[in-house]
Amino acid sequence: MFLVILRCLSIEARLCLSLYPIPLHEKESGSQGSENDNKPLGKKKAPKATKGLKKTPLQEVEQDSSDEEEQQSHGKSSTVTKKKVRRAAKKPKKAERLEARQELPGEDGVEHWVEVFTPKDSKWIPVDAVHGSVGDVSQIRQPLLYVLGIQDGRVRELTAKYCSGWLPKKSRVRENWWQQSLEPFRPAPSERDLLEDKQLESRLFRQPMPSAITELKGHPVYVLKRHLLKYEALYPADAPPLGFVRGEPVYARECVHTLRSRESWLREARMVRVREEPYKRVKGRAKKDLLSGMSTERELELFGLWQTEPYMPPVAFGGKVPRNEWGNVELFKSCMLPVGTVHLKAPALGRVAAKLNIDCVPAVVGFEGHGRGVHPVFDGWVVCEEFADTLMMAWQEEQVNISDRQEEKRQKRVFGNWRRLIRGALIRARLRDKYLGDTGDD
Repeated sequence: MFLVILRCLSIEARLCLSLYPIPLHEKESGSQGSENDNKPLGKKKAPKATKGLKKTPLQEVEQDSSDEEEQQSHGKSSTVTKKKVRRAAKKPKKAERLEARQELPGEDGVEHWVEVFTPKDSKWIPVDAVHGSVGDVSQIRQPLLYVLGIQDGRVRELTAKYCSGWLPKKSRVRENWWQQSLEPFRPAPSERDLLEDKQLESRLFRQPMPSAITELKGHPVYVLKRHLLKYEALYPADAPPLGFVRGEPVYARECVHTLRSRESWLREARMVRVREEPYKRVKGRAKKDLLSGMSTERELELFGLWQTEPYMPPVAFGGKVPRNEWGNVELFKSCMLPVGTVHLKAPALGRVAAKLNIDCVPAVVGFEGHGRGVHPVFDGWVVCEEFADTLMMAWQEEQVNISDRQEEKRQKRVFGNWRRLIRGALIRARLRDKYLGDTGDD
C-alpha cells in the first residue's frame, strides 16, 4: 500500500524483496552417540577362589598371570571408555556449531521494503514502512542471500548493495541458472543504472581483501592462480600481487584475460599476428581417424587479445570472389566481407548465378553442433559488386517464372478436380436412370 501511495504521488519507487532459496546441500545433523557409548563399561568381577582348597605352586603362578592380564585388560577398557565419553561429549557441540552455521533465517526482521529515488542526490534510499525508518537497513532479516528490486515489471539484482560479505555456496543456487532466470526480466541499461553500478563497484573495491582461499574463488576483484580456468591466464605475466593468503599470491581480477585459439579469434574478426608464440598450451579435443578408428590427442595453442590484430579482408579481383580452402567465404562479422563484393540473402541464388556464369560463393556465418559433429551454418551468397544488379534482376525474373509455373500447376489441379467431380456426378445420374427408372429412389 505504501508503494502504491508513492506511485500515485508521482514519486519514483521500487519494491525490494529478500529471497531465501533452498540450499544446494541438505543440512547435516550431528551424529549423536548411542546410550551404550555414553555409559562407562562395567568392571569385570574377579573369579572367587574356592574355599577349603589349597593352591599348588603351579596354580599360584597361573593365578598371578591371570591377575596381571585382568589388570591390563581393565586398563585398556578404562582408556577406551574415557575416549568414548570424551567423543560423546564433543559431538553435541559439533552438531550445535553445524546447525548454527546452516540455520535458516529467523522470523525477526522485514523481508520486503521500498526504495525511493532522490533526484537531488541521484540515489535510491531504503524506506521501511513497518518500523518507520528511512535509510536504515538494520531491521532487514538476516542473513541476506538474494535481494531483488522490482519496478515496472523489470527486475534488478541488488544483493551487492545490501550484502557486504560473501555467503557460502551451500546457501545459494547455481549462478548460471540464476543469471539465466533473471535475463528475461532485466531492464534496458540506462544512465541511472550505470551510475548505480559504479557506486556498487566502488563500494566493492573499498572492502578488505578476503583472508580465506574459499572466499577468493569467483571474487570479482581478487583471484588466485589455482582458480584460473582452462582458457584464462594472467597478463602481464609479471603482474605484481596485491597480497598473500597462506603464502599464495593474490592478483587483481582485471589481470585475468580470456585466451582463444586461432580459429576462435577469426570468428571474432581478429587474426593472430605473424611469429607470435602461443601464450598458453592446453589439451585439445581428440581427433578421430576415420580409416583406423584411432583417436589422437592434440595440443591447442591459445593466444591473447594483445597478440592479435583486426582482420584484413581480401580483395576481389577479375570478377572472382576470394574464398577459403573449402570454397566458402567466412563471414562471421560484417567487417569480414571481401573488398569489392556484396552479401546477398536470396534463396536459390546460386542456381541463377550458375546459369549466367557468375561467380557466386556461399557465406559461412557460424557453426552448430549436431549429428555428433560441428557443421557450418550458411546464410546468403557473396558476389562481386559489378554483377550484383544483373544477378538480382535475373533472380527476380526467375522468381516470377516460378510463381507463374506454380499458379499454372494449381489451376491445372483445380480444373482436374472439377472434371473428376462433374464426371462422377454424370456417371451417378446415368446409373440412377438406368437401374432405378422413374421411382425417384436413390
